[in-house]
Amino acid sequence: MNYNYNFTKIIIFKSKKYSVLLALLILMLIVHHYVFLYADDLYYCRDASVGLRNLPHFIYGVLNENGRVWVHLLLLAIVKYNVFLFRIINPIIITLTALLVSKICLNSGVVNKESTKNFLIATSCANMFFILLPIEVSNTTIYYAACSLNYLVPTAVTIIYAYLLYNDYLKDTDKYKSKWWIVLLAFFAGSSTQQSGMIAIGFTVLIPLYFKIFRGIRFSKGLIPYYISVFFGYCFVTYGSFRRALFETNTGKGMDIPLSIDTMLKTNIFEAPAVSYVIIICLCSVFWLYHYSSENRETDSKTILSVNKALAYLLSLGTLGYIYFVLYKKYEVHIFAGEGSRMLVRFGFIAFALVYLLSNFYVSFLILLKERYPFITFCCINAFGAQIMLLFVDPRFAGDHRILFPSLLLMSIFIVYSSLKFYSNRLFLAFALLAISLGTHKLSLAIIASILVILCFILSIIKINFKPLRFIIVLVFLGISLFAFKNTYSGYNEASYEQVFNMNAINEYHKNNNEGVLRLKKTPPTIYGYNVSNWNDMPYFMKQCYKINEMTVIEYYK
Repeated sequence: MNYNYNFTKIIIFKSKKYSVLLALLILMLIVHHYVFLYADDLYYCRDASVGLRNLPHFIYGVLNENGRVWVHLLLLAIVKYNVFLFRIINPIIITLTALLVSKICLNSGVVNKESTKNFLIATSCANMFFILLPIEVSNTTIYYAACSLNYLVPTAVTIIYAYLLYNDYLKDTDKYKSKWWIVLLAFFAGSSTQQSGMIAIGFTVLIPLYFKIFRGIRFSKGLIPYYISVFFGYCFVTYGSFRRALFETNTGKGMDIPLSIDTMLKTNIFEAPAVSYVIIICLCSVFWLYHYSSENRETDSKTILSVNKALAYLLSLGTLGYIYFVLYKKYEVHIFAGEGSRMLVRFGFIAFALVYLLSNFYVSFLILLKERYPFITFCCINAFGAQIMLLFVDPRFAGDHRILFPSLLLMSIFIVYSSLKFYSNRLFLAFALLAISLGTHKLSLAIIASILVILCFILSIIKINFKPLRFIIVLVFLGISLFAFKNTYSGYNEASYEQVFNMNAINEYHKNNNEGVLRLKKTPPTIYGYNVSNWNDMPYFMKQCYKINEMTVIEYYK
């Protein structure tokens, strides 16, 4: 046997299979080259430079401030060497998260998981989730060390925990014994952040509940360690949250549930950063409803078929109205708070939100019953729950776009899963392209996508199989992804000019034994980065981070 030949074939196969993920890793490394330390990163970089003697004090401080001990210890370790490690580690985490989402969908049984083609489809969709993530969300969740460690990493850890727990319990439900590594993951997931910890609790409750209700399997004592571990972990962040609420003086407006609902609906559904995701989730739901209406005519009751069709039509009309009022007319959304909105418009927004949420839950439940795969249901419930828990906090936090990320990452599993199922349907691809095009707010892209949708409709009516059409749609998808990446790259590249100059000036300042005037450039306002205006007024913690003497005279170039 020619072992060298077989080895070469394996290498070529693996290279082709993982090429899309490798491309994402390279693109993320390129963008991260222009990412710097921002805001809270500077605090942690300063604290990391003190050394191990400060570690007990640091842990005690974090425990009393927010309880996110291991998250902030990891952040401390990553920023110890300034931004160097983050620029390498974070792109790897993003790529592995895309792989995780793909694996979850491929192992669902909806497609042949061994197929290289399906793997490439899944990883391509997962990659696009990160590449097309609006800058209003990505600048504080994946391109900012403190928030990447508070949103991306905890959510990914929680999904890994849930995925391992589900599959491990599925293998042996009769005499199940807990695994120490999953128990450890449960603790890390529960003690990460308030949102991710609650999601971890949700998975821990929902997984045994599914096996009990739908598979008739009694609750196993082997699951108890997971409950203890995840709740014990959540005690840390709960304790930190209560301490912060009790002793923090800058508490904003305090709890205001009507205002929080108003703000959350805007942030999650009716504002620009969420538009593409809302439309494409609606599209996925409509296609699943249509699929189950046409496929199960003989097995399902007429009532179920009627409900499927009615909800599909209602959601389709609602999506058209959503596009008109939110994208075209740009109506300001006021439901429970604010003035100037007509009652009819308010009712329309409420109706769409209810239909949107109802369809998500209903479709995920259909998938659970028809495909015998509950993970989509788990994700929908937890994505909703992650936002509901924010009702009971200061409304200003409900309006922060970073709180979208955990729910979006969970719902990306639904999107990738649906894309695998309907990839062969050209209409689905064309509509998905239109949804993404509308989210870019580029008229030219929307027109191209609309033409492709019309063309798919015509070809399906006259029953002509024009094979190159799918390839054309995929090429346009690739073009939009590259366009979005170019914008992100250009934005961070341009925002880095002044910061690179300033870092070089600080290095020269240290070479001169911290003597003389430190001459810097002011950073212009930009959404690429976070609080880059700190460079314009050098707060004390920034000086401490970069070891600049408080008495140093700082001058700015005009």
